[in-house]
Amino acid sequence: MLDPKNTNSTAMSPPEFNVDMYADEVLRNPIPFYDALRDAGPVVSVPQYGVYAVGHTAEATEILNDNERFIASAGTGLVDIRDPGLLRPVSFLLESDPPQHTLARTTMQRIMSPVFVRSCQSMFIDRAEALVDELLDKGQVDGVGDIAEKFVLNVFSSVVGLELPPGPAIAITTMALNMQGPMNERSMQAYKDAEPHLAWFEQAQARESAIPGGIADLTYQAEDAGNLPEGFAKNMASTFLAGGFDSTIGGIGHTLNLLAQHPSQWDLVCAKSQLARAAFNEAIRLNPPFRVIYRMITRETEVAGYRLEPGMKIGVWICAVNRDPNLFERLDEYDITRKGAAASMSFGMGIHNCIGQMLARLEAESIISALAKRVSRIELTGEPEYQLHNHMYLLDRLPLRLIPA
Repeated sequence: MLDPKNTNSTAMSPPEFNVDMYADEVLRNPIPFYDALRDAGPVVSVPQYGVYAVGHTAEATEILNDNERFIASAGTGLVDIRDPGLLRPVSFLLESDPPQHTLARTTMQRIMSPVFVRSCQSMFIDRAEALVDELLDKGQVDGVGDIAEKFVLNVFSSVVGLELPPGPAIAITTMALNMQGPMNERSMQAYKDAEPHLAWFEQAQARESAIPGGIADLTYQAEDAGNLPEGFAKNMASTFLAGGFDSTIGGIGHTLNLLAQHPSQWDLVCAKSQLARAAFNEAIRLNPPFRVIYRMITRETEVAGYRLEPGMKIGVWICAVNRDPNLFERLDEYDITRKGAAASMSFGMGIHNCIGQMLARLEAESIISALAKRVSRIELTGEPEYQLHNHMYLLDRLPLRLIPA
């Protein structure tokens, strides 16, 4: 292969991939799309959206680890956030590059340290067990609304130190994350649905709304001390409010769905509660809540021997990568004893990997372990329903019956 920094390359352009990545049928059932993307080649061009796409491990790793050729500061979604008229909030942490990113990331890692995360564990366990008590009284529940959303919004609100009323919080994050995709009818409807809550969103991220001792308050303190640039703390609060919990809700929903469909795997969790985290890791390997991570190409370059043009976005489609047969055997099976599932790309890769992944895993482990102690079987009582979402793969409803132990 020619030097990827060689701008005089005679390499060919990637093959065209003429599939609408944001069509309803793809959003509802994305696995055939991911298989087709991998089969089409290591890199493809998607003319409908003017972007490139990859679905293989090697190319995904190259792109997400090279912060010079492939930058995040043009936005991690489909559109260039530097263009005028952007409606969604921008994340100063996720959508920045070194050296600006380095200082912010280092400071936030100190705030959200392993010690801090471990300090949350007993609270998570207590609240998970209390919620399971309520769920068993109901018997039939919605795994999304009654379990995943209720638990995550409760504990995440306390940890971050920001109030998260379900209606406004879900509306705002649905708007912000849908707008990571195209400005289509779906994203504009999400914006319309969020409009009544925009005043709440603005107030909720303000300094006076931060509860003392929470992550938001600690971030404001770090800014006051000069360890973060002016305005970063409010932006970080905005990031928590507009996308800091959806992936955890989604991952717990996918885990419950798969455990209900695979009772032998649930039996393993019940027999050994330490497997609760493994059940979550394997579920988000198969069904990562985030569909895609975009980067902007800064100069003419090559990936997998194909010439890529500067100024275009390239999308790493996470589920396609997670199901790469070069990465895993029996890749379509749900196996909570699988080695390496925690190393999938579901939380990203490189310097922009999800800073809250330790919290997310602890939240998931806490509620799944609490269920395993009291529930002998999880049964589906109807078909799971999925959201039509531009950027996320999320269940909308998961009808379950909990059979007490």
